[in-house]
Amino acid sequence: MTDLPVRAAEQAATGDLEQRLRSRRYIHADAVAVFEGKRLLHDLGRELMRLCVVHGIRFYADFCFGLAAVLCGLLPLFTRALNARAIMSNRVPDMDPD
Repeated sequence: MTDLPVRAAEQAATGDLEQRLRSRRYIHADAVAVFEGKRLLHDLGRELMRLCVVHGIRFYADFCFGLAAVLCGLLPLFTRALNARAIMSNRVPDMDPD
């Protein structure tokens, strides 16, 4: 019973991420910030925004292992980029499909 708040938080976070994937709003300043690895976007519904996230992951290790780590497993595009960045940083990525 003690892990109920944790499960609720995980479900809320998953729901939040799914909602973020549906949001198609475009804000240029946000796209530039994620492209430079400075912050994670809220609106990930557009392919352009997703590609900006992938660029940020591939070029900025701090962004990859920090803010963008929550995207692992959300979409194959993000998972591949996170794994590639981990390999480039001499880390072994978690390849567990679960």
